[in-house]
Amino acid sequence: MKTGNVVSFEREADFYFDLSFKYQQNGRLNSALRYIEKAVRKKPKDSTILFSYAGFLSELGHIDHSSEILLRIINNIDPNYEECYFGLGCNFLQVQKMKKSLYYFERYIKMAPDGEFTEEAENMVEMLKLIREANNNLDDDELERIYKIEEKGMRFLEKKEYNKALNAFEEVVDKLPNASPAKNNLSLTYYYLGKTEKAIELAQEVIKDEPFSVHANSNLCIYYNKLGRTSFLERQIRVLRKLSVGNEEYAYKIADTFACLGRHKDAYAAYKRLLRFDRHNPQYIHYVATAAYNCKKYREALNIWERLEDEEENNYLCGYYSKQIMDIEDGKKDHKPLPYNKVRSKKQTL
Repeated sequence: MKTGNVVSFEREADFYFDLSFKYQQNGRLNSALRYIEKAVRKKPKDSTILFSYAGFLSELGHIDHSSEILLRIINNIDPNYEECYFGLGCNFLQVQKMKKSLYYFERYIKMAPDGEFTEEAENMVEMLKLIREANNNLDDDELERIYKIEEKGMRFLEKKEYNKALNAFEEVVDKLPNASPAKNNLSLTYYYLGKTEKAIELAQEVIKDEPFSVHANSNLCIYYNKLGRTSFLERQIRVLRKLSVGNEEYAYKIADTFACLGRHKDAYAAYKRLLRFDRHNPQYIHYVATAAYNCKKYREALNIWERLEDEEENNYLCGYYSKQIMDIEDGKKDHKPLPYNKVRSKKQTL
């Protein structure tokens, strides 16, 4: 189409689909989302494009929207699109709809006994049946009610309303005695209420059932440090160093624990691992730089803050810390560790 002296033309859906994939591979998720949505608008009934769109939405955490797309495919476009059933099983599992998750995994296995994800689906079915037993065979509605109580407890915990949090988490653990997340939160609540021995007891209960629990093992480090139990703390730190994590939340928990303990070398290594999950996250970059500074790796810290300054407008961190480091190197100041949770303001003054 020609307009004035400008020649414009329409791109096909496949062009935008391929472009979206390219941006996903490069970590440019906003651009990837924009282009796959263009592809969907071009071909709103293309099951392959829609399935990829649903998968991408799920990765971004938009689980309900993802499930809506998958259900649209099997209800209105292609009821035999096997992978949609597996995707729905995964999505419902993420939002803790165990009954629906089990249903769709079993549907997938029946439709694709030799499918690409059959073995994984069979493992999920086995796991969900074990969870159902562990949850005292409570139905999804009752579980949802309990999970809402747990969410309320977490909000109380964030607002430092510890007695209310205690009541909420105790109710959850009473109904679901094997619920490790609730036990971990109950343990933390006891700690904040000054009942550290009770907090330790609960953390140890979780570790007995789940030896590699990141939250329980991390929390124990904090508890032992609080009580000054040095030998227990050192042993627990050795455990924490050996934990292998493939999850951003767990990686953050470990790094944050080392930082809270003032174990700067461990924090430095842990924050660098965390950065692998999101290398453009300015907060993570700042944490790595802070840990490097606290380990007296001044040049490296400055290089990292320079990178942060390049990525964020009006960020004056590098200039501020450059002056600090120069003063230390000139003997004008002694080295003092920086707090990791220091607010990264747009402009910091000396």
